Amino acid sequence: MRSRLPDHVHHDQPWQIHAVAPEFELEDVWRVRTPGAGPEDFDAAVSVLLGGREDSARGALLSRALVSARRGLGRAFGWDAPEHGLDTWSPAVAGRLAPQERAEWDRAQIAPFSRVFSRVDEEAHEMANATVHALMHLGWVRGPRGDYELHVAALVKPHGQLGRTYMRAIEPFRLLVVWPALIRAWERAWAEREHVGGGCSPVSGLPRESRARLSLAPDYADVYTITTDVRASPREWMTACFEAGIPRSDRDLVFRRLLRLSVEPDGTPGTIAGWSVTSEDDDHLCMRVLGRGLEVNLLMERAADGVRLTTALRHRSRAGQVSWQQLSRVHRSKIPGVLRRGSVLLRRHSPTLAPD
Repeated sequence: MRSRLPDHVHHDQPWQIHAVAPEFELEDVWRVRTPGAGPEDFDAAVSVLLGGREDSARGALLSRALVSARRGLGRAFGWDAPEHGLDTWSPAVAGRLAPQERAEWDRAQIAPFSRVFSRVDEEAHEMANATVHALMHLGWVRGPRGDYELHVAALVKPHGQLGRTYMRAIEPFRLLVVWPALIRAWERAWAEREHVGGGCSPVSGLPRESRARLSLAPDYADVYTITTDVRASPREWMTACFEAGIPRSDRDLVFRRLLRLSVEPDGTPGTIAGWSVTSEDDDHLCMRVLGRGLEVNLLMERAADGVRLTTALRHRSRAGQVSWQQLSRVHRSKIPGVLRRGSVLLRRHSPTLAPD
């Protein structure tokens, strides 16, 4: 089983999960190969792989049968009843973190898991039922060929003799059928991920129509296009990418604290993710926000084979210009993942938006 790794590969990494949940037992750790990935692609990889997860149970007939059988047993014996869930049967691991460390889970969850925390190179998710309290840990690691790859670790705390017996009973099926099918599905999802192209753009090189839709004369612009068969309006794309696709805590960190932008609370009329909508029609939506040193526009437009996202900004002060020089590289590294995550959410939550 070339994808299964020795336990020490997980233990030797300085993961935060070691301190957060030291009493959980490591069942196994698996490698998901993501050729071509770099250190900044963790968010993009997680988004792509979560989008492929729903296909994993359909990857093999036996795997699908095992999942169905487990659900049937859970219903028959009440293992998955709400009274056996987090904070009713098992205190949530997330409760061990300070409020500012917890990850708000505004994106689609990895059902039946809930997110514990998220960092630049790792995140953890948890679930509980009558048999176990389980953690799934995702870590971003440089592989032997220089590309980065995802390590997925399963950690458990069995509930008494029932839990220990259950884990022993499912071990051969988990190791020989379920995990291999899941890893294959994840690696296939990465190989087939939607292409995002673009980067920093000369302001003079922006299409005339795009420049006309902006509410500012920009000093800086970058343009990214995702090639996709998802059919959604610019408003649906903008909402999926920036409101549903990014936790509020992350948005507050970037927009309010780092860029010092005056973002409105979620749900404010006339806004998406706290940004004011300045213009909209069937082919585009433009949002604007002001800050102490910057004025920023986000413009989502329909493209021939997908959608195009333009970030355009004007420097309002020397301090704003300097801060953007420091942060623009990070911004450009994150935008492809933001677009892919939006595509995942649109496919998952609005299947009518995807083609037949």
